[in-house]
Amino acid sequence: MGLLHSGGPRVAQTGDGRLAIFARGTDNTLQNLTQSSPGTWPAPTSWADLGGIITTNPVVFPATDQGRLEVFARGSDNSLWCDYQTKPNGGTGDWKWKTLNGRITSEPAVFRNADDRMEVAVADTNRQVAVTYQQGAPSGTWTSEEGRWPTPGGGTIGDPSLIQAEDGRLVIFTRGGDNHLYRNAQNGPGGGYGGWEDHGGILHSDPTPILAGDGTMHVFTIGADGALWHLPQLTPTAAGAPGSKSAAPATRSPTGRPRYSTPATRSKSSPAPTPRTPTTTGW
Repeated sequence: MGLLHSGGPRVAQTGDGRLAIFARGTDNTLQNLTQSSPGTWPAPTSWADLGGIITTNPVVFPATDQGRLEVFARGSDNSLWCDYQTKPNGGTGDWKWKTLNGRITSEPAVFRNADDRMEVAVADTNRQVAVTYQQGAPSGTWTSEEGRWPTPGGGTIGDPSLIQAEDGRLVIFTRGGDNHLYRNAQNGPGGGYGGWEDHGGILHSDPTPILAGDGTMHVFTIGADGALWHLPQLTPTAAGAPGSKSAAPATRSPTGRPRYSTPATRSKSSPAPTPRTPTTTGW
């Protein structure tokens, strides 16, 4: 569809049913191609340059107000940036960039809380998992705009993934420093994170979670043997079966509540549990 890109494209649907493709251009700008009407694509040369200088693939997510999209990526200054539409179903001129601050070393993962506030999970400069989220309302300011990154901790050597479970809680999945699969769920919808669960395995890719029609989460990853591995959730709850919080890939606050600091100020973690082979028995 024209225009070469230096990263993988991402696709979202506008409020009026059109598909919109976002990609990182060869000059590291954010590029967009949106259908002129549902099912009808414009000419391959119709890519729109939305500007910016991004150093990760863009991640696009629909905002709560009908038809408005927001795109997240790491900028050339290693901060988290957001390019958002200023009105629903807007055109090329209806986008605006804003910085969400921080220093990140991963592609951002984005999802909405149960009350529609957006939340972003990243890896910071110490390869610890950190989050930022909108405060008070879906249109509220982000914690990172105030220099606060509530952190569930957890060392990661990949990009964290974020998903909303059947009961409304957000769940982070990541590949730990020992290449195990780790999972951390909110204590309640929109709340702080409860602690890390070690699901073992030897991962050779970032985990990809998805919510099935029956409400169970499923995680897919590439194993040490180069094969595709699948870990299913057995019952549709956010936290799954209780497990030992000592399996966390990094030290957590003794209270279990989020700690507040900038991503660059936390210490590194070096987990080294005994490697285990992946399992398909679920949790």
